[in-house]
Amino acid sequence: MSIDSTLPERPSVYWRNSRDEEEADVAAGKVPRDEAFMASLFPDAMLDPLEPIEAAYEADVAAATATGNGENTYPALYAAVEKVVLALNDLNEQGEGAYIETGERERLAEWIEQVIEARGISINDMGRVLGFGSGEITDEWRDW
Repeated sequence: MSIDSTLPERPSVYWRNSRDEEEADVAAGKVPRDEAFMASLFPDAMLDPLEPIEAAYEADVAAATATGNGENTYPALYAAVEKVVLALNDLNEQGEGAYIETGERERLAEWIEQVIEARGISINDMGRVLGFGSGEITDEWRDW
């Protein structure tokens, strides 16, 4: 889990844990080395810079919801989404577009929504007010 236990598990934590579990399975002889893929999908070069991006987003969402409630928080929350998506775009570019693919995209987009929802904000209500549909909160800026 993230440092704040009320927040959803960060994607970086999930991917590091999955990578570590696979490595343990290789070491135990449960998975052949040539079938292990998690370390190549989730290298430290991706996960190390991802962690501060996640932390900054969680802090931005917390700040937005600490200063208001309901619809008046939507613009600040949407700005936080834009900021994290642009940072993720930059990270993915550093990996030549290979860091964030289908599975990663889904996990990241879900996490972005869950962080907001953990603060008591309905993504559906926010979308109705700001003009985005279900599952589209990142679409305006996302390159991944």
